[in-house]
Amino acid sequence: MACNSSYWDIDDILAEEELTPVTNMLDFRHLAHLDPDYVHGVGGPSVVENDDKGFQQSQSQSQPSKGKERYIRTAINTTLAKEKKFKMPLWSIKDWATTGFVTVHFPRHYRRNARERLGADPESADLRKRSERFFMSGISLIDLVQNRVRAIQSSKDPRTSRTKKREQSEQINKLTNEAQQLKYTLLLTFTGPRMRRTYDWTCSAIEDDVSAYTKKLTEMERRLFARGAAASHAYTMWKVHGSRRINISETALRTNVMSSSRSNTNPTTSSLEDKKTPNHKRSTSSNYVSPDDDRTTRGLGKRTRSVY
Repeated sequence: MACNSSYWDIDDILAEEELTPVTNMLDFRHLAHLDPDYVHGVGGPSVVENDDKGFQQSQSQSQPSKGKERYIRTAINTTLAKEKKFKMPLWSIKDWATTGFVTVHFPRHYRRNARERLGADPESADLRKRSERFFMSGISLIDLVQNRVRAIQSSKDPRTSRTKKREQSEQINKLTNEAQQLKYTLLLTFTGPRMRRTYDWTCSAIEDDVSAYTKKLTEMERRLFARGAAASHAYTMWKVHGSRRINISETALRTNVMSSSRSNTNPTTSSLEDKKTPNHKRSTSSNYVSPDDDRTTRGLGKRTRSVY
């Protein structure tokens, strides 16, 4: 099952809005707001400043002191600490995941438990409640994982320690297995009993109310259902009205009119050749009689022999 992505395709744009859990492997400066537990304006080390008034004041209490005054205030920490788990749209973490700045985790509805439940009863699953573009987002997630695997394989350094190589190989095997299992689940879910049931509903979509069924379908399945319903409706109309005369298209009619008008305005090739041929040559060629003809012996070819 391939997904031909395009920069201007609205479906690809909406599919990549899927919130994906990630864990940062480095400290991200000025990105503390990505942490779901972050509160703006709170946290960070204390910073001491000097003043000229002669007492020391803190946030909790103020005490007089000799000399200059000092204010203690709380600095705002804007650094996202290492190994924080947060969610980001799929389109925004492509470069981070490829370079290894973050570790990508599957969303809940793509993990092993969800895949097992989906494989047990795919017909009754409400995939639209999980994600409107369940299949397209899953394909984009698989592509992201495969790009990360290729990046790890291409960045192997012979100077890397054995422990590091073992960790990289384990990571490659884990990512590859998860991507393959997710691809297998998506393929069976889309082309299995759900597709057969969608086909059955398209045959009865003309008379029955199918809104209760279509509200559980993803965007890709709804398009498939619409095409099947349109084909079923066209087949029904054909059986009711029967075969009728096929009208000629307007394009073909205009082409015939233009070709006939050109033939009337332009002379034919034979008429042009007749106009170009002199009169004496035409008469000579038409009245020519061979000397071996029997008419010459009977005196019937005098006029023609004189011309010859």
